[in-house]
Amino acid sequence: MSEIQLAISPLTWSNDDMPALGGHIDLETCLFEMRQAGFTGTEMGAKYPRDPQALVPLLRANGLKLASGWCSGNLLQHDVEAEWRAIAPHVALMRATGVKAMVYGEVSNTVHGDINKPLSSRPRLSDDEFSRYGKRLTALADRLMSEEGIRLAFHHHVGTSRPTVTSPGSWKPARSCPASTSSSTRRRRARATPAAGRAAICWWDVGLPEVTHSAERRRAVAEWTKGRERQRRGV
Repeated sequence: MSEIQLAISPLTWSNDDMPALGGHIDLETCLFEMRQAGFTGTEMGAKYPRDPQALVPLLRANGLKLASGWCSGNLLQHDVEAEWRAIAPHVALMRATGVKAMVYGEVSNTVHGDINKPLSSRPRLSDDEFSRYGKRLTALADRLMSEEGIRLAFHHHVGTSRPTVTSPGSWKPARSCPASTSSSTRRRRARATPAAGRAAICWWDVGLPEVTHSAERRRAVAEWTKGRERQRRGV
């Protein structure tokens, strides 16, 4: 077997943040179509059983392994020890299912769950707060690797608290974020403003199934599109 194996997130079928998108699709259909499409692994999803004795056989029956599992972090509010205790059940599940890399995203004060809140309302972190968060995140990742043999893969969620870059000398803007446009996925180029005192932001849109015969999904896309009209870009 090739050393490179491909896994996919179940969000492609059923969105955990926006249940109206694919909420009616059952887990069995999701897993069957993953394997049918050629994937050998899957990320954890809200519909998956969290008991490894139930989860592993279910995935094995569909020719799949658990590649990773999203972990909702609160390091902005917890110190490392408190966060370690909070995520312990999830870490135990990752260990029991043989996961080697855990996806971790900060969810403290996120706004992405409310379509009526503009992204510009995300909490901003000062330079000191961002530095403190980075130290906590590094300490948590080091502990996860040393004690469990699991790497931490940080996911910068679109609704996550963001830093304000105030020192242009210490920051070099990237050319752009990867940009592509299709009927089902849209990503936007980075808006970088390296002038002193202004924020450097790279943002993107999540994929939505725009080509569909489902009235439910069409309504969800219409609501999302209407919500985007209220967003302020570049702030």
